[in-house]
Amino acid sequence: MNLARVEKRLQEREYDSAAFQASMAVENAANALILMLGGGEAKDHGAISGLAAAIRRVRPNWLREEACEPLIERAREIQREVVYARYPLKIADRWVTPMEY
Repeated sequence: MNLARVEKRLQEREYDSAAFQASMAVENAANALILMLGGGEAKDHGAISGLAAAIRRVRPNWLREEACEPLIERAREIQREVVYARYPLKIADRWVTPMEY
């Protein structure tokens, strides 16, 4: 469902919505894998970290696969950017709003 929304938003040049829907697709896929590995679904934006932990616990050999680590890192980058764009972020002693970020 999220990927169909991403494609529609891209066609309509609604890039901010497309990026958000893409991040939701990443989180949903990560949660699906966590559940498949016997873990519990992440309720916040911690799905990628939860997936990495579940893989280390249940299928550590996956981490040796050529594409696994880069895929997790790329998912973390997507997730981080979307979180920073939606929630205030504390940098040093100062809170930075999403608009400032």
